Amino acid sequence: MKKTTTASFFGLIMSILPILKGESLSRILITFIAASLTMLFCLYIYEDDKSKKKKVN
Repeated sequence: MKKTTTASFFGLIMSILPILKGESLSRILITFIAASLTMLFCLYIYEDDKSKKKKVN
């Protein structure tokens, strides 16, 4: 699965709680964007770290 798709799914999952709480649309969008960007950032760091370990071995 592509990194962007994984990050989007994570953002959707994290947005469920504000939706269930009945929060405003802006709060839901901020949660979705923040969660997606955070997951995308983490996936790029993980891939970079994984490739560095392969080069060492």
